[in-house]
Amino acid sequence: MKPIYVEVAVISALAPFLLLSINKRLVHSKYQALYAGLMFLMDSVGLGIFTAVGVSTGWTAGYHDNMFFLSFLGVLTGVGGGLLEM
Repeated sequence: MKPIYVEVAVISALAPFLLLSINKRLVHSKYQALYAGLMFLMDSVGLGIFTAVGVSTGWTAGYHDNMFFLSFLGVLTGVGGGLLEM
């Protein structure tokens, strides 16, 4: 596994929370929509990276002819990664 995947997932998970801790009024201000959009974007990036890692791991393990199994691995690691980000 490449460390860049973990780095991007951690940064995308922590960025909105660090932004919120700097300015706590952000949630109840005119920037609430921006914060919600940023949170959604970072969650989507993290989900995509965890899913790509799962599929890539299955592919390198030699299951490149079994698309159902690769899809299952992608969903499983995407859900697991989403739970870790929460």
